[in-house]
Amino acid sequence: MAKIQILDKTVANRISAGEVVERPSSVVKELFENSIDAGADNIIIEIEEGGIKKISITDNGCGIEHEDVKTAFMPHSTSKIKSIDDLNTIDTLGFRGEALASIASVSQVELITKTHDASTAIKIIVEGGEFGLIEEVSANIGTKITVKNLFYNTPARQKFLRKSKTEETEITNLIEKLMLSNPNISIKYITDGKMIYNTTGSGLYDIIYTIYGKDISNNLIPVNIKRGEFNLIGYIGKPEISKSNRTYQTLMINNRVVQNFLINNAVTSAYENYLMKNRFPFFVLNLRMPFDNVDVNVHPSKQEVKFERPNFIYSFFANNIAEILFNSSHIKSIENLNNIDKIDISKSINNKVSLSNELNLMDKNLSDDKFKNSSNFELKEVDVFTANTKKEDKTKNQSMENKFQETHRDFSDILKFRNSNSQSTNLEFKSDESNISKIFIKKIKENSSQLKNYSTHEQASIEGTSDLPLKIIGSVFNTYIITQKGDKLYIIDQHAGHERKLYDKFNLQIDNNNLIIQDLLVAYTFDCSTLEYQFFIDNIKKFENLGFYMEPFGHNNIKLTRIPLLLFNLKISDFIDEVKLNIISFNKKTSDILKEFIAQKACKSAVKAGDNLSILEINSLVKDLEKNTTLLCPHGRPIVIEISKKQLEKWFKRIV
Repeated sequence: MAKIQILDKTVANRISAGEVVERPSSVVKELFENSIDAGADNIIIEIEEGGIKKISITDNGCGIEHEDVKTAFMPHSTSKIKSIDDLNTIDTLGFRGEALASIASVSQVELITKTHDASTAIKIIVEGGEFGLIEEVSANIGTKITVKNLFYNTPARQKFLRKSKTEETEITNLIEKLMLSNPNISIKYITDGKMIYNTTGSGLYDIIYTIYGKDISNNLIPVNIKRGEFNLIGYIGKPEISKSNRTYQTLMINNRVVQNFLINNAVTSAYENYLMKNRFPFFVLNLRMPFDNVDVNVHPSKQEVKFERPNFIYSFFANNIAEILFNSSHIKSIENLNNIDKIDISKSINNKVSLSNELNLMDKNLSDDKFKNSSNFELKEVDVFTANTKKEDKTKNQSMENKFQETHRDFSDILKFRNSNSQSTNLEFKSDESNISKIFIKKIKENSSQLKNYSTHEQASIEGTSDLPLKIIGSVFNTYIITQKGDKLYIIDQHAGHERKLYDKFNLQIDNNNLIIQDLLVAYTFDCSTLEYQFFIDNIKKFENLGFYMEPFGHNNIKLTRIPLLLFNLKISDFIDEVKLNIISFNKKTSDILKEFIAQKACKSAVKAGDNLSILEINSLVKDLEKNTTLLCPHGRPIVIEISKKQLEKWFKRIV
């Protein structure tokens, strides 16, 4: 007796439905894509009970011819491809011819459609894959398809559906992606009679604003890169709006929403210098490329693609996004913070004392020496050199000149020299004069001789193009440096700024083969697993190029003898542990990843928030930052915040 038999078409369709129709959102996706392929520019999506009870899609597309209506529900029926050669140049969202047959086999479907040339519309009902009523009706040009009671005839599938609210959320997330991939199409989305979205097809920026709101839309960087037949368009987010997961990332290939780890990793790598660990960039990007360079026929969901030249695609995204980020301004501007208008100044005064009484009390105590000595803040006056003209401040001036001779050198060297004798230093160095003293003595003498040439205000520039001087006002909380340029106030985070300085300096020293190496007084040894040991042995040369000198030291044991001087404050045990944790990544990627990793460790030596910097250290740091075009720390935090004079005047009610 024969054991192999051909499945009944109803059974075959339900098996196919398991691949194409996973849940209500799958139905919405397939029907929406059919509307786009039909040329619709106005689409209405309505769902009830998370799409389980009802899904309705109405469009103004070209409609379906009367004689094709029944055929449209047959398995593998499509108007989008005709031969196997067409698979190489698919320019439509749908092409398999499985969706309608699969959906109709597990639900109750009603379709009403009318073409431009037809005098009437035609209505067809299909239940569980079986054709029912077919009749002519009155309707507008286009197609309306309604899917009811999904999986009503397959209880085993139905019981695996989630709660209606969860299914609704998934459909909403899908609709948002479809809106982003079709920004010039009017889309109306209604759930249980409530309007969720109603777009007018006014462009991508408006769609992003509608979905994500003002905070994100105000922090976007436009992208429009064209290289031959490849055109990348869309928006990327500034680092300050990074997220803790990838849900804020939308990728499209030829207007098709896809998921591709190659491109996701390429974009993430471009942000490596700007984001903290475990943070992900925001982006909405669409790559338009030749259809024969990409294969969309990978999975029934059509969300996965394969590229003919994956290495080129990776480089195209990584290099271009990195260049855009490098050329973008990373100064965070504070504007329109109107909530401050609601502050009631009287609330900051003790409720038992009226504002007028408080002012009188202050006035009474102004001449009191005790009051003067109990000041709650200290302003670091940077323009100290003007005091040199006053004879009565001669002693103070001499002290300041000595201070200058001690401190005015490269800011990184200042901190290095200062901290080399600190108890918090994690390493011991050979302290002979050749290692430190000779490196800096020349700079100290050169800078000291320039004392008389300093003007009242040092010329510096945050933007770098204006002729106006940047005036350093002082610092607050031993953390934030206050500066002024023209009609704008700039607040600089000293820790973030110095991190950027050290990071760039380390990379520059490596690139110029000018890395200063320091011998450890006592070599650092550490144990490894067999895999870890092999990694360090295989990459000894790479580590040496980055300033780390290692050698085998017994079974699965490594000895570290030298490290870069710039990393003098590095806690080696933590550093080695982090390298071990990332061995798989370092093996899979190029040595540049290891270089990047070590460069970020240079930031550990940066001045901390709360460190009391001298006047000249502040000045030196600001001068260092004026030369830097990337005003973000290597972890993505802003270094500079800008406040305009106009905004300050709004806060103080000087203007409305």
